This record gives sequence, C-alpha cells and structure tokens, in this order.
Amino acid sequence: MARGIEVFGRGATVVEYGARDRTPRTPALGAAAVLLAVMAVAALTAALIERSALFTWIALGASGAAVLAGLVAVATGRGRIPGLVAVLAGALANPWVLAIVLGWAGGFVE
Repeated sequence: MARGIEVFGRGATVVEYGARDRTPRTPALGAAAVLLAVMAVAALTAALIERSALFTWIALGASGAAVLAGLVAVATGRGRIPGLVAVLAGALANPWVLAIVLGWAGGFVE
C-alpha cells in the first residue's frame, strides 16, 4: 500500500492509500468484448459483412485489452476475482478463440 503524509492538519498523520480506494473496472472491459463479439456474429448472420468485420476487429482489440487489464489486476492484487472474470470473458470473446471453440463444438453436432 502506498503511504502519504497529511500535512494540512493538526500534526502530521499517515494516510493509507490502497486497493480499496479503487473500484475494479476490468469486468466491464470483458463485458464490452463479449457484447462486441455478439454484435459481430449478429451482423454476420444478417449478411452485413463489412459491419461484421468492423465489429470483429473492435472485439479483438477490446478482448485483448480486457485480458491485459485482467492480468494486471490479478498480478498486482487489485481485484483478483474481477480480474480473473475479465481474463476469462476477454479470452472467450476473442474472435479467433470463439471461432476455434465454435468449430470444435460444431463437430459434436454431426
């Protein structure tokens, strides 16, 4: 935890600043990546190829950001559970991973 000294008061007191001062926002990145991946698939099923490609590239960037932010949150101890949720959501919302998982799941349908 970072420590600071309060100098504008009566005497010098030590003030603790730490992880409880911040609300983890990494699951929001994962949720945004999932939403963008769903929008990309929906646009593809509606035969909107250009829009689907755009949503796919944006979802790829958002899922990468969610995974990186989640890994940082887990490594630094600032919201380990929300960080883990962001890593899992970002990894599953990645279009390349999603294509592999859906292709693997499609093999069971035959």
